[in-house]
Amino acid sequence: MLLYSQSAELRAIRTLTSPKIDESVRSTWLGQLSKDFFHFEPCQRAFERIDKLAKKRFRIISFKALIEDPSLDEDMRDVLANMEESPAIKKRQRKETLETLDNYRKIRILYYAAKSTLEAMGETEVDVDSLLEEHAQQLARANMKGAAEEFFLNFGAHDTSDAIINDILAGKVNPRIKSGFAEYDERSGGLPENGVMIIAATTSGGKSTIAMIISKIMYLLNKMSVLRITLEMQELQETQRLMSNLTGIPLRRFTQNKLTMPDKALLKRKHKEYVDHGKKHGITYTTISPKGQMTIDDALRMAKPFGHKVIVIDYLGLLDGMDGDDQWKGLNAAARTAKNYSRETGALVILLAQLDDATDKLRYSRGIKEHADVMWQWNYSKPEMREARVIPIQVSKDRDAELYTFDVGERFDVMNVTSNGSTEGKVHKPEDEDDESQPNKKGGKGKGKGKDKNGKNGKKKKWIIREDEDDDDTGKDALS
Repeated sequence: MLLYSQSAELRAIRTLTSPKIDESVRSTWLGQLSKDFFHFEPCQRAFERIDKLAKKRFRIISFKALIEDPSLDEDMRDVLANMEESPAIKKRQRKETLETLDNYRKIRILYYAAKSTLEAMGETEVDVDSLLEEHAQQLARANMKGAAEEFFLNFGAHDTSDAIINDILAGKVNPRIKSGFAEYDERSGGLPENGVMIIAATTSGGKSTIAMIISKIMYLLNKMSVLRITLEMQELQETQRLMSNLTGIPLRRFTQNKLTMPDKALLKRKHKEYVDHGKKHGITYTTISPKGQMTIDDALRMAKPFGHKVIVIDYLGLLDGMDGDDQWKGLNAAARTAKNYSRETGALVILLAQLDDATDKLRYSRGIKEHADVMWQWNYSKPEMREARVIPIQVSKDRDAELYTFDVGERFDVMNVTSNGSTEGKVHKPEDEDDESQPNKKGGKGKGKGKDKNGKNGKKKKWIIREDEDDDDTGKDALS
């Protein structure tokens, strides 16, 4: 029996590198493959190179560039260049190719497992239990689409627990990363480095803004590549909001085309700092606003090849398949898919969801919470709460920390919040324009009020970013 299909493997390589297929489609397809799908060495090396460059450059190399790439062995490049195979242009063709590759992957696993067993049976002594254990692991691997190597933690017979116990004795813990929200980071140690986080709020409660702030922190403070998939807004709206946050210029001046010359000068400087930070650390802050319908599988498969460490989906209810009478099933399945993706890739997946303003519960599906490692939720629908401009964020789930509520001051006029419950914040104001959005100490509007006898603000401004934790000057300036 053949162990691989040379034509199917080459067709997969040509499909991944074909300019006739939209890159978003190719990146989604790349996310469904792994090196275990390839056996013919030129194709296997080609796939590894495509995958590596996609993670590094955040784009897929063309076939012409691939066969000219000196990183590949010259003989292998010649083989690829001289083999004739057309790319799978149609969706049906790509599906059939993927199924063929996956079937051969399973055949190879079974073949090598059987070969290993026959060799072991030829010895004078046979450890039957070990053989059965090895077969069980190989069968589990064959049934996994991603063909990932799995570790079986055994206590007792076939014990594999020593390494884990040594890690515990050495003080190893699951890493947490700074969220930028001072009280949460102090009490909980930050967000998990991987897993699923749910951000749930009432309509117009600021969940997109909070998610954007966390995304910015991941990029600037933690130096992680971030992918934001926004189903509500276009790239222009997303970028206006981000620049308002970075500069302190009120969002209304962006949306109403009222940016002054000092505004524009500041905007250019902050934008350059933000871009330079990513170039320095080899990371990206990416926003995708899909033009058509997208399922949770589409979103995560598209994200997988590029190796983003944080994926934000804004928001669950707008994904394809989340309407109708069975919406709760779709939402539940989406959260489960995100959980599986996180386990496979080690990424933190942040899902935004609607909170019912009457019951303070997740709308349509309480099952979403079951798949979450962390959940933040808040109800910001009450008029008195909006008047005070303080958002009580409830940590309603955290697998490794306590549950509590912490307050943040709302500054949605500049797409920001403060972490001490105060609405005082830093707003850029050119000399030739009064900033009507800047509240005084008592919460009113105007300037020159709310100062102590020394002419200084009575309350110290406190931001969600603790700049002393960032050793990068570019990051500090962008957060100021």
